[in-house]
Amino acid sequence: QIKALPSSYDLRTYSKMSSVKDQGTEGNCWAFATFGSMESCLLTAESWDFSENNLCNLHGFNYAYGAGGNAYMSIAYLSRRSGPDNEADDPCSNGADSSPTGLTVRKHVQSAQFIPDRASPTDNDAIKQAIMTHGALYSTFCGSSSYYNSANGAHYYNGSGNANHAIAIIGWDDTSSSANLSLTPACDGAFLIKHSCGSS
Repeated sequence: QIKALPSSYDLRTYSKMSSVKDQGTEGNCWAFATFGSMESCLLTAESWDFSENNLCNLHGFNYAYGAGGNAYMSIAYLSRRSGPDNEADDPCSNGADSSPTGLTVRKHVQSAQFIPDRASPTDNDAIKQAIMTHGALYSTFCGSSSYYNSANGAHYYNGSGNANHAIAIIGWDDTSSSANLSLTPACDGAFLIKHSCGSS
């Protein structure tokens, strides 16, 4: 069912976002974005804290722990029912190569949806609709401190570099001023994201 798309929306307002985590120095943002999305999708009916460490250790691909990953690796892990497991059963502090096997898989993922690429910077209706319908979305961007405005907590990149960081999109604000950014885009508006670098 199509819902009206407001000019701003924030999953936190609806208690549809799990707590912010901290990936530390490891390149495991993809796992945090995966479970940030999945935990949000299950809220508010169910509250979970899934183990990113388990996903990072047992994804089944030739990527070392902390060397990065992507949504396809996450979907493979989830669809073959290798997880998710509870954070308490395999916390991030366990680190590389230390995930126990045989843990109870807590949920069975039945499907995953991919949103088509945007045709332009303002082609955002499909993203917005998915957030309102399902919760936080796994996404990626090209992150760089050169493009980050720390005073406003705002990031804008207009180059051609490849994505290097995964996050969860938790909402948007179409009225967010382009003046909040270090570089000036063609129009106002911003997505709200859940990062995995701690609550600060």
